[in-house]
Amino acid sequence: MCILFVYNGSYDADSDYSLIVATNRDEFYDRPSAELAPWKDNPNIIGGRGKIVAEFVKSKNEAASYVQEMKSYFEECNNFIFVAMDFGNTTPVINSFTNVTNSITTHTDPCLGFGNSLPDMPLKKVEAGLTKMHDICKGLNKISMKSKLLEELTALLKCNERHLPDAQLQERRPNLYEELSSIFVCVPEERYGTRAQTILLLTKTGHLEVHEISMKSPIDKIEPKWEKHKYQFDL
Repeated sequence: MCILFVYNGSYDADSDYSLIVATNRDEFYDRPSAELAPWKDNPNIIGGRGKIVAEFVKSKNEAASYVQEMKSYFEECNNFIFVAMDFGNTTPVINSFTNVTNSITTHTDPCLGFGNSLPDMPLKKVEAGLTKMHDICKGLNKISMKSKLLEELTALLKCNERHLPDAQLQERRPNLYEELSSIFVCVPEERYGTRAQTILLLTKTGHLEVHEISMKSPIDKIEPKWEKHKYQFDL
């Protein structure tokens, strides 16, 4: 039940940022998981695992061309949503593709939210988080406010407030929908929940910062230990 929020600051003339991303990765605690780190064979790429994203960042194709190239592989995959951000222009171009409908969408809204549902049918927690994400990024849009921005985005990703009722989530996961209805997920008895939180800040001058907090393995479900990682460079 991963969740992703994107603020396209290119539409905000007062913002020092062209892009702000905040995301949680939810997985079973015992599943092998790679930390966010530069790849050994390509240090210009920072990320974890996953073929769909890995092949995209290695390619030189824009999102639409990449989706067309990979469609036969996508047909073999479980349902997913792929969100891509292209920086070929001064304004980031944000696209999403899902193999549920085999359609790609170019998004022009300044603030976007994605979860484990079709983009046009968001879960309640995505709707609630989207409103908070917009307010945070709109109100703390100066580099001088970066510390407060990071603090507020981290609080958003750690929010365990349950957003109920959610008929869509209840229908899909009748036994766990309450536990899955919060932005930060924690289901100790299932050894499942939010394992990593990532924040990206890209300024309009091209400086990128990547902040990640991840659970240290092996994971203690009662008192997990968290590790911090930070990378920064100029595009």
